[in-house]
Amino acid sequence: MSSEKFKAIWPLPGGMRNYVLTLRKILERITEEHPTTDQLVLWFKNEFNWSDGPARYGLRVVNKCLGFMQEVGGRLKLTAAAEEFLRTGENRLVLDALQKRILGFEEILLMLAEGQRLSLAEIHKGLLERCNLDWKTTAQTMYRLNWLTSLGFVGKEHGKYFLTKVVGPPPPPPPIDEYIKHSTALIERHPTMSESNTTAALIEPLLEVLGWDIRNPDEVQRQYPIHIGRKTEYVDIALKIQNKPVVFIEAKSVGTPLYDHLAEQPINYANAEGVSWCVLANGRELRVYNAFWRIKGIEQKMFFKLSIEEFKEKIDKLELLSREAVTSGRLDEEGELEHARRMISEWLRQRENFVVKSIKELDPSLKEEYVRRVLREMQV
Repeated sequence: MSSEKFKAIWPLPGGMRNYVLTLRKILERITEEHPTTDQLVLWFKNEFNWSDGPARYGLRVVNKCLGFMQEVGGRLKLTAAAEEFLRTGENRLVLDALQKRILGFEEILLMLAEGQRLSLAEIHKGLLERCNLDWKTTAQTMYRLNWLTSLGFVGKEHGKYFLTKVVGPPPPPPPIDEYIKHSTALIERHPTMSESNTTAALIEPLLEVLGWDIRNPDEVQRQYPIHIGRKTEYVDIALKIQNKPVVFIEAKSVGTPLYDHLAEQPINYANAEGVSWCVLANGRELRVYNAFWRIKGIEQKMFFKLSIEEFKEKIDKLELLSREAVTSGRLDEEGELEHARRMISEWLRQRENFVVKSIKELDPSLKEEYVRRVLREMQV
């Protein structure tokens, strides 16, 4: 593992105790502007009064050393890990990235975890021995210690460094992280896998992550029969609570694009069985529909859709399909609120002229264009 890690890391502006503050400022800039690399370098030089070369090395810390930014379509954006750090402010996320990607951080923490207070020279010597390095100066060792100090995991007193926090192994990744990583790799290797393989390899494992017992047919029933007149049709998967179906899932192969018209059949099945919720899924994406929303058009019955790339970012939405959310009624409650928003929006759209006239009667001084603008902002 160590041989795969980067050997070099660099400081950031602001002094050794302010690397994290500077990092946050860079990440916020990327979030706000989505700049090109050259635009970010120019901003970096102006913001911190650094020349071109050091500025590019500083940004390489964010890109290569931490893996916190990526280029998409010529523009820079944050990775999921960077967004989580920016949202939570958890310095442990930065430390985890450094330990994973940069040689020497784990070794320094291990040396200090033995309870000793060590000088820069002692830590440097230990790094050379443990990592088989031939650094001629202590610069790279110092940069690592500065990062650990800025993050609050290492302190310095009387020329000696010591741990300020107990640093155990990073917590295991959440199940959804493992699912996304495994499933994304699987899709890349098998982009044309069949519907049955998509169901077994991608859809059912996701249900398991969401708390459904896929080995219990009283909870997850495959090929659920629907009796329509003398004819029997089958739903790919029925999710059940107390052995009663509550969600129907229509599975498609991973290479089949999901379109709203594909939801027509499961919605008809749901209507026949009194089941409110239907899901279209192909491993890459899922779409959730409510069969009983009194609104025109199948596309308007769609509650939400998520691609696999959005599962972590929009985990609150995804978890509405969890067994807990379905059992507790949270899915129904959130769905009813969304339905109400859409019905109100449609009511306002159809009666906009009447509403504008009524509001103008309350206060004739209001400009009609402003009233209409506010009304349209209120519509979903």
